[in-house]
Amino acid sequence: MLHAEHLTIAIGTRTLCRGLDLAVAPGELWAVLGCNGSGKTTLLHALAGLAPAQAGRVSVAGKTARGLFAPEPPPHTRRAAAARRTRSSGARSPIM
Repeated sequence: MLHAEHLTIAIGTRTLCRGLDLAVAPGELWAVLGCNGSGKTTLLHALAGLAPAQAGRVSVAGKTARGLFAPEPPPHTRRAAAARRTRSSGARSPIM
């Protein structure tokens, strides 16, 4: 279950929502509607833990959502990190 309690989201000085309480049960469908630039994507990012909220709490199945659905780093970043680890261990880098 997704829970948002007293959620406040803002971009700069513009408050997009204040005091949002939301509970979404498994199997429920919801739609977020609004004009361009009204904060729909920012709200979804906050609910997924990808963007910070100014106040409130978001949880998924009882776990705090901050970073819960963090995107995987791009492939070129993973390759560079692997190459650095290989070089620091003294082995030859497989990426040439």
